[in-house]
Amino acid sequence: MARTVAVVGLALAVLGSLLMVWGQPPLRVAPTVPVDYLSNFVLALLPMVGRLLASVGAVTIAFAVLIKVTGRSPITVGSKLLFVAGLALVLVAMLAEAGLVSYFMNVDRIRMMLAVVSVTALAQAVGAALLSLWLTGLLTTQLPLARQPVGARDTAAR
Repeated sequence: MARTVAVVGLALAVLGSLLMVWGQPPLRVAPTVPVDYLSNFVLALLPMVGRLLASVGAVTIAFAVLIKVTGRSPITVGSKLLFVAGLALVLVAMLAEAGLVSYFMNVDRIRMMLAVVSVTALAQAVGAALLSLWLTGLLTTQLPLARQPVGARDTAAR
């Protein structure tokens, strides 16, 4: 159980790190057509998605260590509410950061930009923890006896 959670966490952390590095938008002098604005916005989201995946992966690895040490999962049921709350928090934080940081950079308000980055980073960390709790619950939820493979039923009955 802990190994599965650790492997999924490691895969998410590696994928997130790669997205953070390879998802950096290219430097441009000035957008020339309206499509450039949209492509710049989408490219600006890639490192944020990478940061989210790396955060979820890191917290999931921490939960795997906790499962290995204690012998039980911190969450025993997969909750859709955790997923929805985590995803909503992360999406709002990402969109706020993508929109407000560029605005405050253009009006030369560095302190406000740093405040926005700090608040959105905190919101993304909480959202990543909620998503990691959901993922850990999903990976460690025990199947009902009727849905387990035939060989597992024999060992469960003993």
